[in-house]
Amino acid sequence: MANEEKNESLFTRLFYAGVGLGAIAVEKLEKSVSKLIKDNNVSLDDLKGYINKMVKDIAGKKDQLQQEMDDYIKQFAEKMKFATKKDIEKLIKKLEELEKKLEEEEKGSSKETKK
Repeated sequence: MANEEKNESLFTRLFYAGVGLGAIAVEKLEKSVSKLIKDNNVSLDDLKGYINKMVKDIAGKKDQLQQEMDDYIKQFAEKMKFATKKDIEKLIKKLEELEKKLEEEEKGSSKETKK
């Protein structure tokens, strides 16, 4: 049970790290824009370019964080031996095959009973 709590704690910390990263990025952008406007040293076009660059940087970090979270969740699921979608699909297919065989056997035995 301690291992599960450790994994859950790590997952929680990763989640909050992502939220924190987003908050820091927004705060940094707000401060930078405020400073540029206050100093009045930048044109509107330069400001738009700067904002677009910051948005792209944030999006890149978001994608990186998302990939790290996906990798962690995959490792966590494997360690906890959770069934994957593929595993469940295999089980469903196998159940359908067994149901079909059972129906065929029932039809065969009902025909023999009628004779």
